[in-house]
Amino acid sequence: MLWLVIPLAAVMYPRLVHSAAKAEKTNLMSVVLLTTGALAVVGALGLSWLGPWVVRLVYKPDFVAVASSLLPWYAAAIVPLALANVLLNNLLARPAASVVPRCACSA
Repeated sequence: MLWLVIPLAAVMYPRLVHSAAKAEKTNLMSVVLLTTGALAVVGALGLSWLGPWVVRLVYKPDFVAVASSLLPWYAAAIVPLALANVLLNNLLARPAASVVPRCACSA
């Protein structure tokens, strides 16, 4: 699921650095955040709907019940992770990013 939304943040980052360096106002952050949210929710719904069917094709029947019950929870947990990736890239793109030392020290 993250393969759908991480390229959006990767494209957004240099554009935000460029606009911050030139002190331009842009609504790119809100567009990318909304697009990422929409793609992540659609991906989560698709995984919750198609995931159990794919698990039945690939794994043994005793594993299907466990995996099918965990897939919606996994999909729901990935949506905030995708949005946090976009927000963190936005913070790192700003010129006065005081979040950089905090992220480096916590790693």
